Amino acid sequence: MASYLDDRLRCLKGTPAMRPEEANVNSEDANPQLSALFFRLPLAIRIKIYGYVFGSGNIHIVSRECTSADSWMPCYSGLTDRHAGVDDRGRTIIKKAREYRKSSYSICINNDWERVYGLSKRYGLSPQEIDDDSMHYSWLGGYWEDHEERHVRCLRPLHDFQPGEFVLLCEYGEYLRTRPLNEHIREECDKCQEVLARHQEHAGPTKPDGAAKLHHETSLHLQLFQVCRKIYVEAFKIPYEQYIFDFTSCYAAKQFAGRVLTQRQVESVHSIHLHHLDGFDDLLMLQNSFPLLKRLRVSSHRSLFFADAKTPDVVPFFDNNALEEAEVLRNDIYHSAPQHGSQEQSDFVEQLLICKSISAARALVKNRRNTSKEFGSRIRWLTGTPVIEQNRGPRPSESVVTSKVPVLRHARNIVNGFRSEHEIEIERLKAELADARHEISELKGANERRTLEVMVDAGTPGPSPVSALPAELLTRIFSFLSTRADIASYRLVCRGFREHSSPFLITEVVYAARVETIARLFDIMEHPYFSKHVTSLLYDASFYDEEKVQNPAVYAELVRNSEETFSDDDISSMEDAYIDLWCRMKENMPARIRHMMPTPDIEVILGDAFMGDRDPQAFYYQGLYQYSLAWEAQCYIHESNLAKFLFELIFCKLPKLRHVRMGDWRNLARADETVDSLRFRLFGNMLAPTVRGIETEWETPWSDFVFILEMCCCRSRGELQSISIGGHPYCSYSEMHSNFDGIFGYRPAVAFDTNFELLLSDDDPFEKLASLKSLQLPLHIMQGRIAGESPTEFTKYCRHDTFVGPLLRACSNRLTCLELTCEDGGLLASALNSEIMDLDPIAIQRGAAFLANVLFPVRFTALKHLELRGWSFTQHGIKTFLITMRGTLRKLLLLDNLFLGNSQRLAEWAGENLLLDGVQIVNYEHHRDGRPYARDLEDTWLAGRPNLLTPRQLGEDRRNFMVESAVFGKASRDDWEADIFGSNHPATFDSIEPV
Repeated sequence: MASYLDDRLRCLKGTPAMRPEEANVNSEDANPQLSALFFRLPLAIRIKIYGYVFGSGNIHIVSRECTSADSWMPCYSGLTDRHAGVDDRGRTIIKKAREYRKSSYSICINNDWERVYGLSKRYGLSPQEIDDDSMHYSWLGGYWEDHEERHVRCLRPLHDFQPGEFVLLCEYGEYLRTRPLNEHIREECDKCQEVLARHQEHAGPTKPDGAAKLHHETSLHLQLFQVCRKIYVEAFKIPYEQYIFDFTSCYAAKQFAGRVLTQRQVESVHSIHLHHLDGFDDLLMLQNSFPLLKRLRVSSHRSLFFADAKTPDVVPFFDNNALEEAEVLRNDIYHSAPQHGSQEQSDFVEQLLICKSISAARALVKNRRNTSKEFGSRIRWLTGTPVIEQNRGPRPSESVVTSKVPVLRHARNIVNGFRSEHEIEIERLKAELADARHEISELKGANERRTLEVMVDAGTPGPSPVSALPAELLTRIFSFLSTRADIASYRLVCRGFREHSSPFLITEVVYAARVETIARLFDIMEHPYFSKHVTSLLYDASFYDEEKVQNPAVYAELVRNSEETFSDDDISSMEDAYIDLWCRMKENMPARIRHMMPTPDIEVILGDAFMGDRDPQAFYYQGLYQYSLAWEAQCYIHESNLAKFLFELIFCKLPKLRHVRMGDWRNLARADETVDSLRFRLFGNMLAPTVRGIETEWETPWSDFVFILEMCCCRSRGELQSISIGGHPYCSYSEMHSNFDGIFGYRPAVAFDTNFELLLSDDDPFEKLASLKSLQLPLHIMQGRIAGESPTEFTKYCRHDTFVGPLLRACSNRLTCLELTCEDGGLLASALNSEIMDLDPIAIQRGAAFLANVLFPVRFTALKHLELRGWSFTQHGIKTFLITMRGTLRKLLLLDNLFLGNSQRLAEWAGENLLLDGVQIVNYEHHRDGRPYARDLEDTWLAGRPNLLTPRQLGEDRRNFMVESAVFGKASRDDWEADIFGSNHPATFDSIEPV
C-alpha cells in the first residue's frame, strides 16, 4: 500500500506541459483579437468554419499501459501477471508486477458503421439477400467480424504501447491480435522485433511523439485552440459535439468522463458508441456520466438487458433521458442463422431508449402485439399488466377504510408506486410543456446572442438586453448590491450601468471625532454628485482614552493582554535600520579609527529597565505615538464647535439624508471580516478606540445620543425616516456573532432617564421627528439615577419626565417599525442560566412599570413591525396594547422577556384577534397550570397562517423553564406577584389606565 501511494504521488507530481524554450513571444507586437478580418464575419459563419476545420468522425477511447511517472495521472493501478522467462525445466515463470494504465485515443480510419448497420437491417428482413462478400468472414470463419477486429488499424497507435499482448505486422498481418495465452510474446518474436526496429528507425523510440509521427492519420489536431482565447471560447465545444466517442464498456466511459474530461466538456459530448451493453445499470451509469447525450450506438447487447431493471431506477432514467437517436445492431448479427423475432426486439430497444418518460415506454409496449409472448414475465415494470391488476384492488392486509376513503387510497397508491392513467397523462403533458418552454428559451437566447454578435462584429454600439430594461427596474437591481466593490466594477461596464449604479456607490457617511473620518466627510459633502445620493449617517461614538495616553504602561499592558494580533515589526525594523546605518558609517570611516567604533548593543542602549519581562516590542512605540496623535485631535474637536458646524453642513448639503444611527467603529465591518482584520484596516498597529458603555461600563453614551437627538430636532429639515442605536455586525443577534471576542458581544444603550431638560422645555421638542418610520432604541433601566428611587417616584418619572414617551407620541402616526430593547434584560437571562440565582426583583418590577406607563398608553396607527426584548409584562397589559394595533400589526417579536401569565392562552387570544404574518415568541414565562412551553406556540399565534419569520432555535432548557421556581423556589402566582410587586398596586404593572 505504501508503494502504491508513492506511485500515485509521483503521478500527481508529473511535469506539466510547458511552452518550448525556443518559443519567442513578443507581447508588444500583439494585435487586438477583433482587428483580424476573420472576426468580422458573423458568429454563425465562424462556427461553420470551425466545424469544417475540426471535421467529424469516430474517436476510439482505449486504456494503454504507462509508467508511474507519466505526466498524466493513470486511471488504473494494480497487480498483474507478467511473463518473466523460462526456468531450467522449461516452465514459464510468472511474476506479479504493478501495471499502470491511462486513457488514450486514436481517430478512426475505417468508419464503417453505416455499412454494418445497414447490413444488420437487411439481414433481419431477408438473410438470403446478403452475399458472402458482404459478410467479411474472419480467418476463424462462421461469424461476422466484431468491432475491434474491423478497427485494428485504428488501434495500432494504442497497441504499440502494449508489450507482450499484441502482434503487429507479423505473420498474422495487421488484422488480428494475439493474447499471451496463444504463447506468442512480442518480445520473443523475431519478426515483431524487426517490425519494431523499422518503426523506431522511422519515428524514433516508442513514445507519444514517435507514435504521432508514425500514425499521423489517427490523431486529432487541435492547434487552432492555441491561436487566441476568443477562438477557444467560441469553438471548444465543437470537437466534442461533432465526434462520436467509442468505448468498450460503460465503465470505460465513466472513467473517461470522471478522470479526463471537465464538466463543460462532458456536457458537450453528444454521441457515443458502445461495444456491448450488458444491463440496465450500464444505461444508468452512462446517463450519470454524460447527462446530455443525444445519440447512442450499440454494437451488441444482452437479450432483454432491461429485464433486471427496477421501478425506482427506471423512472428517473426516463425522466432525465436526453437521447434523440439510438442505433442498435441485431443481437444475432454474429451468427449464421437469425433467430425469430430478434429484429423486432432490436427495433423495440431503439424506440425504448429514446422514450422521455415511463408512461411513454409503457405506451410503446401497449401498442405492441403479443406482449406476454414476446417478453414473457421478466419485465413486469414495463408491461404493467400483472402489477397494475395487483394494485387496483385492496391488498389482503389492507383495511376496508383505506380502500374506501379516496384520500387514504391516494396515499396508499403513492406509497405503493402506483399511478393512475390520468396521473400518467398529466405527467406526459407536463413533460411536453417543459420541453416546449426549453426550446423557446433556447431560441430566444440564440436570437439575443446573434443580435449582440452582429452589433459587436459590425463595430456599431447597440443596447444589450439588460440595458433595454426600464430605468426604474435597473435602479432597483443595482440597489440590491451590498458591496461597494461590486458597484464599482459595474460602473466600468458601460455608460448606462454607470448612470444607474453610481447613486449606490456611496450611500452612507460616517462622523467620528477622528481627523481622517472628518476629512473624508468633507470630501463627500463637497462632491457635486455623490453628496446628492447619500441616504444614511453613522455616528461613531467610540473615543480615545486619555488614561492610555498619559500612562504608557497601561497601553502596553492592554496590548500584551489583548487576543488581537498586533504587528511587532515596528521596533524590530527600527533596530535593524539603526544597526545597518551604524555599520555603513563604520565602513566609511578610516581604518585607523574603525576599531574604535564597536557594533552597538541594543540591550546596553535601552538599559535594563526595558529588558527581561518588559520586552521593548511590547510597548509598540509607533502605535502609542499614533494613538496619542489621534487623542490630541479628538480633544481639539470636542473643545471646539466643529461637531455642530459639521451637522449643519450635513443636513444642508446632503439633501437625501433619511437615516441616522449611532454605533461605534465595529459598524464599519465588511462582510465576513473579523474584528482583528477590521481593527488593523482602520487603525493599523495601534489600539482601537474605546466603546463607551461596553468596555467602560461606568460610562453610558448618553451625551452622544443627546447630541444626535438635539441635532436631528434642531438642524434637520424634518425629513428623517429612521433613528436607531443599532447592533454591530458582531453582536449576538447577527450572523457574524462567532467571529468576535466576548467583550464585543453587546451594543451601547442609553439610560431612559437621560437628561433632556433642554429639549423638554419646548412645547413640542420632537416636531421634526414626526415623519419617522423606524425607531430602534436599546435602553438601560437600572443604570440611571431614577432606578434606585421608590416605585412611586419611578412610575411618576416614567409618566411625566422621560424622553421616551414624548418621542413615541411624536412619531406614532407614521411609525411602522419599532424595536424597544431593555439591555438590563441580559441580567435576567444570565441569572436564569447560571448556577447561582442572584436576581434583584427590582429589575423585573421596573421593566413592567416602564412598559405599562410609557409604551402601552401610546396609540400607533401605522405600526407593522414590533420587537420587544428583555422586558417583563403581564398578560392583561400586553393584550390591551396589542389589540389597539389589530388593523396594522403584521410582525411581532417577543424575545427573552419575562412573561407574567400563560403563554398558551395568550397565543390562542392572538390567533383569534390579531392578523399576524410572522412571529418569534421565545420568553421566560410563568406556568400557571404547569404545562410546558409548546414548540407549536408560533402556529397558535398565527392561527395556521404561514410564518414569514424564522423561529429562533433554542435549547429545550429555554423552552421548558419554570422561572418562578428557579428564582424563588415557589410555584404560586400569588406569592410571585407579592415578591416582585410587594405592596404596589398591580394596575401599575398590568394596565395602561392611570392608577
